[in-house]
Amino acid sequence: MGTTEESPSAEPAVADDEVSAESSPGPGGTNVRGLLVASAVAVVGGTTMWSARTLETSAVGASIGPQWWPTVLGGVLVAGAVAIGVVALRRPDPVPEQRVSAHGLGRLGAVVAAVVLYGLGWYYFHFLPVTAVFLAALMFVTGGRGTKALIVFPISTAAILYGLFGLLLRVPL
Repeated sequence: MGTTEESPSAEPAVADDEVSAESSPGPGGTNVRGLLVASAVAVVGGTTMWSARTLETSAVGASIGPQWWPTVLGGVLVAGAVAIGVVALRRPDPVPEQRVSAHGLGRLGAVVAAVVLYGLGWYYFHFLPVTAVFLAALMFVTGGRGTKALIVFPISTAAILYGLFGLLLRVPL
């Protein structure tokens, strides 16, 4: 019944190997999907910042005008894109089991279609019903089932948003 002693130098060597394996792309190469996501987020952020410059400013020299929030949000998107890109460069490409599936692409298409229809619906109808239907559709597409997910959550969220922005802040919805 002997005991075995581990050498103190064996443990740091394993830790060094783990650190070097995490810091460089593995045998799968660069994470192309992550770089594509980073590029798309950077384009959206840059477009938001560029579009903010086209907003008309008031004649009064206020420090925070209508361009401020879109510019800040666009800058946050660009910073997030840089972070996503750095992570994508440091991590290996996902294993084959994590490849894009037809089901996932269908769900993505349904979400994009719901967003487009929400924008169109909001143009023609009031905020409350359009937002409640939009949230219910998103919940359904992303796997939400039941009364709470498909009825209670969308209606209460739309009501809270309307109360906050429409009534308290008097934002025209």
